[in-house]
Amino acid sequence: MSMVPKHEQLPQDIRQGGGTGRPMAPGGSAKATGFSFTGKDFVRMLRRRKWLIISSVLFFSITSVLVAFLWLKYAPIYKAQAILAVNPPKASEMEIATNLLGKDIIERVLQSRAQAMMSQKVFEEALDDIRHTTWFADARSDGGDLDIVDKLLKEVNISVIPRTEYISVSMQGTNPSDIAEIVNAISAAAVKDFKDISNQERYETIQLFKRELADKRARHQRDSETLRALRKQDDATEATDAPQTIAALQAALVGRMLEAREEFNRARMAMGMVQGVPDSELATLPEVKQMVDMDRNVMMLKQQLANMEIALASRQERFGDAHPSVKTLKSDIKALKQRLDVEENKVTVKAVENAKQGRATYYKQMEQNYLDLAAQVTKANKDLKDLNVLQSRMDNITDEITSSTTAIRQLESRLTDLGLLMNAAQPIVFMRQAVKPHEPSFPKYKIFAPLGVFLGLVLGLGLSFLLELLDTSIKAPSDVARRVELPMLGMVPHLDDVEEDIPDIRTAFITSPNTIVCESFRQVRTNLMFSGPAELLKTILVTSPMPEDGRTSVSLNLGNHLAVGNKRVLVVDANFRQPAIHQLFPDSPSAGLSNVLVGQADWHDILQEIRPGLFVMNSGPIPPNPVELLGSEQMAELIQSLSEEFDHVIFDTAPLLVVADAAVLSTRTAGTILVVRAGINTYGIAQRARDMLTKLGTHIYGVVLNGVRVRAGGYLRKSYETFYEYREGAKSPAGAVTTKTLEDKTEEKDA
Repeated sequence: MSMVPKHEQLPQDIRQGGGTGRPMAPGGSAKATGFSFTGKDFVRMLRRRKWLIISSVLFFSITSVLVAFLWLKYAPIYKAQAILAVNPPKASEMEIATNLLGKDIIERVLQSRAQAMMSQKVFEEALDDIRHTTWFADARSDGGDLDIVDKLLKEVNISVIPRTEYISVSMQGTNPSDIAEIVNAISAAAVKDFKDISNQERYETIQLFKRELADKRARHQRDSETLRALRKQDDATEATDAPQTIAALQAALVGRMLEAREEFNRARMAMGMVQGVPDSELATLPEVKQMVDMDRNVMMLKQQLANMEIALASRQERFGDAHPSVKTLKSDIKALKQRLDVEENKVTVKAVENAKQGRATYYKQMEQNYLDLAAQVTKANKDLKDLNVLQSRMDNITDEITSSTTAIRQLESRLTDLGLLMNAAQPIVFMRQAVKPHEPSFPKYKIFAPLGVFLGLVLGLGLSFLLELLDTSIKAPSDVARRVELPMLGMVPHLDDVEEDIPDIRTAFITSPNTIVCESFRQVRTNLMFSGPAELLKTILVTSPMPEDGRTSVSLNLGNHLAVGNKRVLVVDANFRQPAIHQLFPDSPSAGLSNVLVGQADWHDILQEIRPGLFVMNSGPIPPNPVELLGSEQMAELIQSLSEEFDHVIFDTAPLLVVADAAVLSTRTAGTILVVRAGINTYGIAQRARDMLTKLGTHIYGVVLNGVRVRAGGYLRKSYETFYEYREGAKSPAGAVTTKTLEDKTEEKDA
């Protein structure tokens, strides 16, 4: 049964606190990064592949110069050129007035005549003058006269010389005499064609254009008159301002209409409140009560009643209720109240009738006001719509006038061209005939040499970039950060690149303690100490993706530099597949880790102290079940005991991607250091190792990049030079403190 713990069996703190802090993709693996190529990578590529690029540039440069030399020697290309001058027509010869500038006219004439010269008729007329040439004989063997004309049209170039009034007729070929005669023959045929050409077709075309121009001008005139009539259609308001004015008026009317509608609705509600309601209920209306209270007779009767009640109170107080005058006054008050009630009823009936009539009158007024405003709004909407239609029609006519103006100008321009072609007595004349060229025009060294350099540079850079893409090995610390996405603990140089003779890098801390190799391991130690709290550095697993990546070298040298300041460090050879520590230290006990795990030895008895504070434990005899032993409870108990006895316990294990030993043991230790060999391990291998550890919940301290080469564009060159210069400058005279003493004090201070 396998001893590899499942994810659920891992300690809770490892599952939660372990790993690298990187985002995980679905399934547990770290999200892979895509390819990126920075400016630093490009500079490094240039330095690494500089000889490839230089070789490519030299090869293509030499090849291009050699090709140009052989081409010039055996098949040079010559160029013959004739210059024709174009005579512009005089202004008095133009029948149509135009606003075009003279420069525009000449430019158009030049282009028109250069295009007319590239006609099959001109080239056919030139055939009789070139039949004796070698070029004609070679072309005749391939086909008839029509094929020769087509070939001439392809090989002869006729173009306008920029910023001049000249036309160039040129041809390239290997026979300088033939090309000069051909160019002159074609130029002469073109001059003759322009001189003798019939003007009948151009005349008919001009007449057709004139009729079309007259029609467009008549339509333009009609549209202009229609537009003026539309603009005068409303004398009171300008056509351009009327829509805005009426729109503003219409908006104001709509506002007033909405207010009138609200008043109308209130009047209708007031009217509805008095329709079908008894007069007795209407008598309670505020306006009815107010009208009754304000009636003159009612007010007078009420005043009399009040006076009589005051007199009654006075007599009652003076004479008592039984007095005749009091009784008489009470009788008068009663009669007056009856009279007041009659008068109030009378006034109330009249007030109710007035209230009904007032509300009816107010309702009719509000209704009429609302209807009048609604009619005004309808009229304003109609006026605005009519004006919009008018404005749209005016815009359409304006567009038609603009379009017809453009068409008229185009027709006038075309008529000008035709008139110029007809009225020029001698439109084209010879300015300079073609002469036999003495120097080849192609190839030229000043073209081929830069072209060779350019092609060599392009191919060299392209091949270098392709090789860089195909080379997926990890070469620099930036590759670790970008590709593997793990922190860098340090990098160790390749032994072939250092000045010292180090027989074995695994024991460099003993044989060569003051070299740059040991200095690199000190940097690894320093970075490791700052990678986390002390409790996470008790038990350290050192592994690598593949064999021979330098796990033992990192384990022993790192252990040596951790064992400073009275610290005790143990390096355990946990590689049951290919153990190495017993070969480096043959005096160590033969028993080892496997004996302890199966109960055959006590771990206190099998340790060897190779330096003060640095102990090693051999792997012992190779067991038949390495994975089960490393994942057993005995291994967990041993790790606990060792961590209590030592400040740091380092486990040198087997390759992670080859066997499962390191994966099993990584679940028992506090963290893991991944050793990657530069130039050997690829991105994919390192990423697989990272993902395997991450899935197990292992805390990864970082990566040690081993075997970094010093090369042009590589890392460490400047560091090496600075280190050796600094070391030479630090050599102390007799009696001074030695480098070794300073190193020991520095390590004690770091500890």
